[in-house]
Order: sequence, then structure tokens, then C-alpha cells
Amino acid sequence: MRERILADNLLQVRTQSSLKRLCREVLGRLVQLNENELIFLSKATLRDCGYLLWLAACRQYRFLADFAVEVLHERFLTLKPTLPTQEFDAFFNDKSQFHAELADLSSSTTQKLRQVLFRMLRECELLDKACSIIPAIPGQELTELLRVRQEYVYFPMNAPMQKDAA
Repeated sequence: MRERILADNLLQVRTQSSLKRLCREVLGRLVQLNENELIFLSKATLRDCGYLLWLAACRQYRFLADFAVEVLHERFLTLKPTLPTQEFDAFFNDKSQFHAELADLSSSTTQKLRQVLFRMLRECELLDKACSIIPAIPGQELTELLRVRQEYVYFPMNAPMQKDAA
């Protein structure tokens, strides 16, 4: 798969280095999804695709997962309607006390990380341009997939209701 993507420039990027980086990111996230999730991805609505790709990114990067749970989900549950960039800064500073690799990042790299994270949240429709949190409303099939591993905590949403046992 990787070879075909690179040989045919299936991701339609201008430079070979960008193609390689983007290919690595896309494939790295797709391998985080199981067979049922990949099948669902192929037929899902655009919104559910965005949610599923956010889930894959959270699985791939612990930092994103922690941010999603500790900041995004928590702000939603406590009825704080916005996600100011200062929340990222506070989260990053807190995490960098325990992770030397974060503490060693330059301020420009940290700023880029914040920029990319907020862009990802906007692209998967969990945040609008004004940094207001958009509640996640996944379709029924995605809700079931999220329930299996209790991964709804990566989204601004309440725990899905359990199906009746009847």
C-alpha cells in the first residue's frame, strides 16, 4: 500500500518529502483501526469519518488522547462552552513537568503543535473557528463502536446510553 501511494502520489502533494510524511501519518492512523472500524470508515458519513479519524489519532498519540480526555471532554462535561488556546498551554506545561521530551521542545514547536491540534479539532467538527466546543453526535453504528472500548471520552459527548437487554 505504502509503495503504491508513494509511486502514484495518491495523496496529491507537491513534494516527495511531504508525500512521505503524509503517507506515514495516514497509514499510522489507519493501522490504529480494527477491521470493523475500517469497514465502517469506507461507508460512513463525512462527520462520522472525521470522528473516527480523530479516534485513530488519539489512539496513535497518547498526548492527543490525554488532551481529549483531560481538557476537551472535561470542559464539555463541566459545561464550559469554549476551548481557549490557553487551555492547551496549561495542559502542555503540566505534561512537560513529567515528560522531558515535551519540556525540551522549542516554543515554536509547541506553538505549531497547538496550531495543528486545534486545526484537527476544527476539521473533524469538534471545535468551530471561535473555539466553541461542538458536541459530538455520532451515528448509531459509530456510537456502538465507541462504546466497545469506552472511547467516547475522546469526544465532547456524554456516555452513550446502554441498549436494552430485551
